[in-house]
Amino acid sequence: MSGIQMRNPEISREHGDLLVEKMAEKDINQVHLIEQVSFSDPWSKKSFLEDLGNPLALPLVVKLKDKVVGYACLWQIERELQIGNIAVMKEHRREGLGKLLMEQIVEQARARGCKSISLDVRESNKAAVELYEKFGFAVLSRRKDYYRLPKEDALVMFKAL
Repeated sequence: MSGIQMRNPEISREHGDLLVEKMAEKDINQVHLIEQVSFSDPWSKKSFLEDLGNPLALPLVVKLKDKVVGYACLWQIERELQIGNIAVMKEHRREGLGKLLMEQIVEQARARGCKSISLDVRESNKAAVELYEKFGFAVLSRRKDYYRLPKEDALVMFKAL
């Protein structure tokens, strides 16, 4: 993957054939399809639509030739950026899209003056935990029985900027 070029200086980034940009209403159906196959207790379309109108939210998508192949839902609370949701289309996993999204998340956090980034992740999601650790996140605490379907603890991970 080559260098990232700016399309919109605030959010959009071209990365070879990939484009990272702010999620739009036209992206919701594709995002929701990825969500449904990625999680046992998926968010509703309504949840994604609500994020589009939330002034604290920064929903991002990764597109490959106008097709959404990944997304992240972020919220800025004071000086902390929270990762609410992140997923990559199953057939495009292990291609560096998660890494690309995480790079953009860290960049957006710094650009917005955030001092930290936090997230919750299923304890059993080893691939995600490893990705977050590569970006300097550490386990801060555990939320007992946080997830349902199946019931599982969440690891609260934190990265200082």
